[in-house]
Amino acid sequence: MDNKLLIYSCSFLAPEIAHVIKNSDFPDVQLMNCAANCTKNTSNNHPITEMVTQSAYSKSDMIIINSGCRFLKIEENKNIREIHLDQGFEIFINRETVAHYITQGYYLVTNGWLRMYDQHIRKWGFDSNTAKTFFRESMKGILFLDTTIAGDYMPNLIKLSEYMGLPYEVLPVGLSHCKTFIDSLVINWRNESEHKALIEKLSVKSKQTADYSIIFNQLEILVNLTDE
Repeated sequence: MDNKLLIYSCSFLAPEIAHVIKNSDFPDVQLMNCAANCTKNTSNNHPITEMVTQSAYSKSDMIIINSGCRFLKIEENKNIREIHLDQGFEIFINRETVAHYITQGYYLVTNGWLRMYDQHIRKWGFDSNTAKTFFRESMKGILFLDTTIAGDYMPNLIKLSEYMGLPYEVLPVGLSHCKTFIDSLVINWRNESEHKALIEKLSVKSKQTADYSIIFNQLEILVNLTDE
């Protein structure tokens, strides 16, 4: 298969998605990282919009994994598809479970999120005192969705807990849900690509058949005229 699939996701989901792609038979799939935008600042969307717009002119197909923190303005293109999630964590566990823990007052983080722990808290703009005041008033605790990718994330989880002034809990989720999610995207894309290729081949064959038919008709007319 000549064409490739570019999957765009924010950087805090990327470590898990990259792990799934690397350990699957997906040589035709490439992950594109975009800066996380947990602050919902729409000005942060410009880089990904430019990236996708530039790639739209290539032969690659694109799937953008988008969530409530991003509002992209991308021109419609036949090779661009957007997957919109309410929360990015739906890649790791089902939507109902994510909604349940959020309504219970938990702040959800993952292994990939904790890799960028320092960057996230800088964007929040709190100091150690105002952070504790804010989060203790608005949150019950931190829920660490352990996706089990390589790395020791406990030091950053402990630092985050101290910074926010909240206790943490660990929920092992693994990557089975994420793998099913990515597998579904890739398999559907491959099926659609094969279908498009088949339609194009049939179109070419139909045109050739029509051309041959015209030639044979002209030859038949020529033969009849010769006989006359």
